[in-house]
Amino acid sequence: MADRSRALNASSVILNSTRAALVLSVLASTSSLAQNSSPGIDMGDEIVVTARKRDETALQVPVALTALGAADLERYGTRDLTSIASQVPGLIIQQVPNAAGGAISLRGVSSTSSNPSIDQAVSINIDGVQVSSGNIVRVGQIDLQQVEVLKGPQALFFGKNSPGGVLSFKTADPGDAFEVRVDGDYEFNAREGSATVILSTPVTDTLGIRGVVYVDRMGGYIKNKVVVIPGFTFEPPSRRTNDRLEYMFRGTAVWKPTDAFSARAKFTHSRVDSENAVWDSGQRIFCPYGAPQQLGYPGPNDCKADDVNYHGGMDRRLFAFLPSVDWRPGQRINQDLGSLELNYDLTPFAKLTAVTGYYKLRDVFYGQAAYQGGSPLIAGQDTRRREISQEIRISTNNPDWPVNFTAGVFYQDSPFSEFNPNVADAYAFGRAPAPGQAFISRALVDYDLQGEAYSFFGQAIWAITPQLELAGGARWSHETKDARLMTLNAAGMIVPGVLGLDHLKFTDTSPEVTLSYRPSRNLNFFGAFRNGFKSGGFNTGAGFASGTRIDYKPEDARGF
Repeated sequence: MADRSRALNASSVILNSTRAALVLSVLASTSSLAQNSSPGIDMGDEIVVTARKRDETALQVPVALTALGAADLERYGTRDLTSIASQVPGLIIQQVPNAAGGAISLRGVSSTSSNPSIDQAVSINIDGVQVSSGNIVRVGQIDLQQVEVLKGPQALFFGKNSPGGVLSFKTADPGDAFEVRVDGDYEFNAREGSATVILSTPVTDTLGIRGVVYVDRMGGYIKNKVVVIPGFTFEPPSRRTNDRLEYMFRGTAVWKPTDAFSARAKFTHSRVDSENAVWDSGQRIFCPYGAPQQLGYPGPNDCKADDVNYHGGMDRRLFAFLPSVDWRPGQRINQDLGSLELNYDLTPFAKLTAVTGYYKLRDVFYGQAAYQGGSPLIAGQDTRRREISQEIRISTNNPDWPVNFTAGVFYQDSPFSEFNPNVADAYAFGRAPAPGQAFISRALVDYDLQGEAYSFFGQAIWAITPQLELAGGARWSHETKDARLMTLNAAGMIVPGVLGLDHLKFTDTSPEVTLSYRPSRNLNFFGAFRNGFKSGGFNTGAGFASGTRIDYKPEDARGF
């Protein structure tokens, strides 16, 4: 996706010495839509947020937050999570070149990006579904209704993995009139073009559907000038190393057969393909001896940060030392995200809500990992993750009651697997007369993790006076994680590995108390004490030696 720091007008062309961008936008709809904002997107000045799992305006809710409506998101050309970071002070979102996928930091709180199985310290919530994987930052966020950035620990309503805060996204729903929208843009330096098509229509008086398709093709802006030397260096997958073909589809259906009941179903599929692996866009930028130390492999390398590298392809002769591995070069990422939200009004002032979530990830990449023309090391990773969650909650909102409450239960099942093979050429270490003849080391580590979590939460809100409110609650969480691994022995056989600890169990109680005073509709003073909890787990990004421990402890955050 293009990194856009500002929206471009449909007819504008912006040129400078290094980059030129052309954006074309076409809008076709019914005459009523031509005069009004999209019914699927709230373009009003007052944003309704759900920071406490109930509808409140951004000024009413006693939470430190930044709320971005559809108008803000469209104004700045928001296409993905990384572009949202430029609109929120203290928020940093980056894609990272490994199986972790991404790193999110809010006010300095984040998780490491070197462990693919780690849960984020800043939780991502999309249409009510919590996602723990950093890879979610690679999913295009098109056709958003609003974004809420909740700062500080948010364990009470969003559970584990939110000590730094929460990024909550709400995608657009179908409106009450037919709408078609087509957008396209092209960026010259990276040879990147994208197109978006949105279709929304009512089917009946009670059913509406909305679909969005997004396609992005980037040729790449890093030029690969590796020199092919027979027997030593090999042709790379492409001569532009950060290429990408991405497409995303989201479908939404909203059904409201009665005033008391509604159902909302959403499904998103995202795929990203690259001819190159995660290492292929890397550059050597500092060579203190005047030339890179390339382990005996010939070939030039200018050692400059100039968007030019010299990265050769894999030495296919090394494949024979791990023949069971599919060494197809490049990277392929598939992600699915589904949600089903059911709302039923038990009474005019009591609502029952059930949210079912489904997330699936597969990220595969293989390449040579030495950042040079020669291929002393070939490696790869096949990561799979699945998260199935269910939340059921009940909330009251009776203005005549002095106390209203929210209470609920949450369950999540989250299996994870990671397959890591690599082969190091003996020639690179002076143990063979020529490349591709023997290996000095080969490794294969296959992790399987199983996580299960459940929690109970509740909050009571006491309206002491029409202007003064006291709210208090807590969340109790219990989680288990189990690990199993297979590894390669000296004879080349795949055998079970031995971990120093292969079962983890965590229990946490996260209380929260808030006192707020609203002297007017546009003014809110509040103070709060909150707790946050982040899961422990297993560091699958670390090296493995039999009998060692790769577990890490959970984190607890407290703050006012």
